[in-house]
Amino acid sequence: AQLDRFLLEIEVGYPDEAAERSMLLATTGAKEARPVQAMTGAELMAARGDIATRSGRDLIEADFKAFNFSGHRVGIGQVEVPDARPLAARCAELLKIMQQVKAEQNLRLVIFIGTDISRKGSYLWAVGEDQNLVEQAFHCTLKNEGAFLEGCMSRKKQVVPVLETVFANAATPV
Repeated sequence: AQLDRFLLEIEVGYPDEAAERSMLLATTGAKEARPVQAMTGAELMAARGDIATRSGRDLIEADFKAFNFSGHRVGIGQVEVPDARPLAARCAELLKIMQQVKAEQNLRLVIFIGTDISRKGSYLWAVGEDQNLVEQAFHCTLKNEGAFLEGCMSRKKQVVPVLETVFANAATPV
């Protein structure tokens, strides 16, 4: 029963560069693939910024995160567009949807940020309780629940940390 067993040692080295290239060409094709630009950066930004065809709910919820700021549940959505003025024109629609999202997700406050790439700032809208803390955080007055924040481009770096601090210093939530 043991007659068919034997020990074999085989040493397989790594091929030199020419042999490796030959193997690659034989198995993957002779033509090297080159990436083809599908669109320019400006075209990509324009496509991302085409908010006319997107629903208000999609705009708000596409990049939406819920946060807990010292017991306050706050939802923040953001969209980046080359020109956010069309968002401002849809303010009433967006505020209505923000109220719905607030109720559906049991949030105290919903904030929506429309970052305007060309103006290097963001429109910020807020609905719900604690709007006064938003005003305090960003040193602004919310008119029609909104304000334009010059230089504000990042939710992660410029919005969330400021809100965390202001909510931490606020009274205990109801």
